[in-house]
Amino acid sequence: MIKRVSIVRHKLISRFNQGVRSQEWGFSTAKPYPVDVIAKALRALLDYLENNPNPSPEFIERLPRSVSAVNRKFLSVLGKRQLIPIELESQEPDFNLCRVVDREERTDVPDQTITKIVRRGFRWGEKIIRPKEVITAKPVV
Repeated sequence: MIKRVSIVRHKLISRFNQGVRSQEWGFSTAKPYPVDVIAKALRALLDYLENNPNPSPEFIERLPRSVSAVNRKFLSVLGKRQLIPIELESQEPDFNLCRVVDREERTDVPDQTITKIVRRGFRWGEKIIRPKEVITAKPVV
């Protein structure tokens, strides 16, 4: 249980720092309110985890919903700033929008089919801020 909380805490800190860095890229506006709301929500969650090394089972059960709510708020802020997730038209990678980070042997899908999205990609207008990172199928040898 403690290890699981530690992993969640590490991921939250990493995502929080990524959000702070996105402001450094020049996406901030004169109204910092939405980012402040996200920062406060993450800080409260991190503070709770820091002050409660053995959280209750109820907290662990609610944690995915809490993180999901923060994620939705964060995506909403990004959308308001015209930073949108990359959506693909097909199951094959578009190498202008995707980066293949691994391949896995599969017999149930054709070669070069996307089998898993590892990391979401984003664009700002026509500019790719971060490509979508994917795993694709390869034939069994």
